[in-house]
Amino acid sequence: MMKRLEGFYLMRFCQSFLVTIGALMSIVPAEMMIKSEALASEMPRTLSMSCNQTVKLVAKSGAIVLRTGENTYDRYVRDLQFCDLGDSLRPEWVPTRDNPQCFIGYTCYLPHIDNWPN
Repeated sequence: MMKRLEGFYLMRFCQSFLVTIGALMSIVPAEMMIKSEALASEMPRTLSMSCNQTVKLVAKSGAIVLRTGENTYDRYVRDLQFCDLGDSLRPEWVPTRDNPQCFIGYTCYLPHIDNWPN
């Protein structure tokens, strides 16, 4: 009889644990979406800055995430010291308020994975 009670309580615990995990999983993605939307709106927009302002921002920051369009963004760096070991630099041109192709710096990439520029 004692074994049955222990099994019953263990089963009830597992059920309530799974319900709790399920509830958390439905909340976390919604919270992550809200946070990612908030972060996206806080990112500097290249289209609202001049080319010169954008170049200076990347140079001053060293590494920064910039919005280049309504749904596009990337991390731009001043030089290789802001990339991971083994990364290479890819020159980047982005649209700004006064220049549709403004060279602002670089992005980091793994040459053996990205196989760029081929």
